[in-house]
Amino acid sequence: MQILKRLFSNSLFLLFILLMPGSPAVYGAEAASIDLRDKQWGAGQVFSLDGTWRFTRGAFLAPANPAADPAASDTAFPVPGFWNDAPLSQQTNGFGTLHTQVRVPAGKSLYMALSDVPAAYRLFINGELSATVGAPAASPDLESPHFLPQLISIPATDGVIEVVIHVSNFHYKQGGVRRSILITDESGYYWLKDWPMLFDIFFSGVLITIGLSLLAQRLIDRDARAATFLGLFCLVIGTRALLVGERILYQVDGLPWGVLQKAEHIFLYFGMASFVYYLYELMEGQISKRLPQLVGAYCVVLSLLTLIFPVKTGTLTVIPFKVGALAVSVFVAARYVPRLREFGPGVQWFRLSVVVLVSALVIDLLMNQLQIHNRPVVHWGLILFVVLQVTYLWQLRANRLKQLGPLTDHSSGVALSGLLPRSTPLFEGLYRELGDSRKRIRDLESRLRGEHGQLAGQQTLTYPSSSAAVHQHEAHDGRRDSRALLTELLRFTLNLWERHTGKSKVQLAEQSGCWRVYMDGSTPKTRTLDKYLNPKTLPKNPRWRLVVRTSHYVIAHCDLSKDERIRLDRMIQGVEHALS
Repeated sequence: MQILKRLFSNSLFLLFILLMPGSPAVYGAEAASIDLRDKQWGAGQVFSLDGTWRFTRGAFLAPANPAADPAASDTAFPVPGFWNDAPLSQQTNGFGTLHTQVRVPAGKSLYMALSDVPAAYRLFINGELSATVGAPAASPDLESPHFLPQLISIPATDGVIEVVIHVSNFHYKQGGVRRSILITDESGYYWLKDWPMLFDIFFSGVLITIGLSLLAQRLIDRDARAATFLGLFCLVIGTRALLVGERILYQVDGLPWGVLQKAEHIFLYFGMASFVYYLYELMEGQISKRLPQLVGAYCVVLSLLTLIFPVKTGTLTVIPFKVGALAVSVFVAARYVPRLREFGPGVQWFRLSVVVLVSALVIDLLMNQLQIHNRPVVHWGLILFVVLQVTYLWQLRANRLKQLGPLTDHSSGVALSGLLPRSTPLFEGLYRELGDSRKRIRDLESRLRGEHGQLAGQQTLTYPSSSAAVHQHEAHDGRRDSRALLTELLRFTLNLWERHTGKSKVQLAEQSGCWRVYMDGSTPKTRTLDKYLNPKTLPKNPRWRLVVRTSHYVIAHCDLSKDERIRLDRMIQGVEHALS
């Protein structure tokens, strides 16, 4: 088994290294004059037209010879870049002309790829109109915004390509050229035309498939809440992938640009909320419930603002979102990452997933001048991150099933609750009624013990389920009794462990992997476990599943008698019913 785990881990790492590039190397033109004549053409390489272009604001210059146009008042413009950012720092609303000359080998047919040029543009190559996306205009009423990647064929020239772009922006939060403009020859045609679309479909399909699989698991295992939220995260991010990159959904007729822009941001917000709820369920109460509630409320507010305001204003909510996401990341990393040991068996998969994702983000930032361009590094990193998280969930589930051991009925000393098909309405109702009856009986026994000292014998007590007095007692003492049940279960579990193994609670904490062991000088301490042994020191939101997991570990590793097994199983059932 260890060999298989090591092989799987090494295979994932090798896959990340091999597939991380995801596209050919892109070589830029650093100088103000874009000269690509000395580049290595014909080897499938793609070159960018990054550099200093000329920009005239407030005029659509003549495409045949923009420099000679009387309205020309050129200033330097870094491409990619936005005119509302430094160094220009101009107003977001506006229009103008971007132009440059590109020198390439003579007699070579080429292809040029443009991604997002907010919010509308016309592209001219050597004075000829080559592409139009949206309808650029000098006023907001006449402009029609749109995003759609374009691949333009450029016939063979004498080696000089005059590139002119008429661009306007009255509907988006930024104006200019969002991503690098790329150029290649026949050998790189596939990388510009087919690969980006295939990659986006693959990335989206993988995440959506994983998301649906995780949601389906909830139909089988009603306790798979962590998997449910991870599935929602995958679905949201996988769907959003169709809105960015190659803008696949933008190619569907009838979907307005404004609606798609707002959806792109709202999916991002709900993706973060889903992931925080996933962490909350994964840590089983270790994280305060207020954190996912606050993050969820914050994302809902941002989504409502995005919907209410126009696209240009509403999409600015991404700025407070980034601040909030950074704050939550720092908080979780500082407070809960040191507790990774308490995550249970298989925590190495969780650690590896975090390392992969963080490494992908850092690499992408370094490759793209501190801008996250999503493809391909971050996309591969995100896929591997989700795969490793799913592997971790499988490990937790396998360990839980292993600790449950073989199941029979109560007469042979094992709880029967695991055999009930709780996903069916009939058995779910029977299971719930049975649990309610047990709880009422247990509460009545507790009351009688308090009034008369103890019950005579082991007689089974029953009384009508509609008793008003019992319901009043449950409402008053239900929380107190459930906490007492949890501490009694852990105490009995610890007693069985010490009696059958002769080992201490420190060894139980270490071997089960359920509790963290602290070093106080040279003495090991189990501070968290100790808090669960007394109702007065029990946390406000106790991690009761951790106690149940400890009990199952003792069942799996101790030779319990029939009576001990029956009693322990019944106590586990009582805790699960009272706190689930």
